[in-house]
Amino acid sequence: MNPWIAKALVRTATVVMMAIRAPYGHRSRIVKVATSYKTPRETGLLVLAWVGFFVPLIWVASPAFSFAEYALGMGPLVAAGIATVLSIGIWALLRRTSAGTVLRGASQNPSMAQLLGVNTGAMMTG
Repeated sequence: MNPWIAKALVRTATVVMMAIRAPYGHRSRIVKVATSYKTPRETGLLVLAWVGFFVPLIWVASPAFSFAEYALGMGPLVAAGIATVLSIGIWALLRRTSAGTVLRGASQNPSMAQLLGVNTGAMMTG
């Protein structure tokens, strides 16, 4: 892919995201929050999200990441596709099957799972 096409896509996506989000920004500042339960983990994740938003913009606006403008072969694209399919498969297994429900329940409360007849020793190592 031509890097200039990718840069144009990043700019377009940024403008679209801002256009979609803009009406809700003012509204969310008006609503009063009784108690904030923001933890350091949530703050860290928000910081990472903002970094993930601004790094492509830095790439578009400056030559700071010009080393990344090389053509990818099929290997990394295939690996990314396989990783995506596997991630979705694991998510579906844990969220959509009875085995996933048992695994999630046993990971949250092993003693209760044992009382319900789940062999937690077979599924957990800790």
